[in-house]
Amino acid sequence: MAPTTPAPLPLAVDLPLRGGVVEPMGVPDCEFGDCERIERARRAARAVGDKSKVSDCNVVLQIHLSASHAIGVVRCFEL
Repeated sequence: MAPTTPAPLPLAVDLPLRGGVVEPMGVPDCEFGDCERIERARRAARAVGDKSKVSDCNVVLQIHLSASHAIGVVRCFEL
């Protein structure tokens, strides 16, 4: 019997976020300026298809929201 060739793997897979949660949202008029800076970096990363950097920006924004605005995970995500 001749060996079979496995089917090619997809080049990219989009996975849904857990529980229908969307990305963290910055605080309007953040006194530190970090919310807008992080969101701007996330938009730029998304524009060039850099999903890894988009994810990194989400983590950094979540940390900033928790540390500087006392906003926990539930409040900073739009449900």
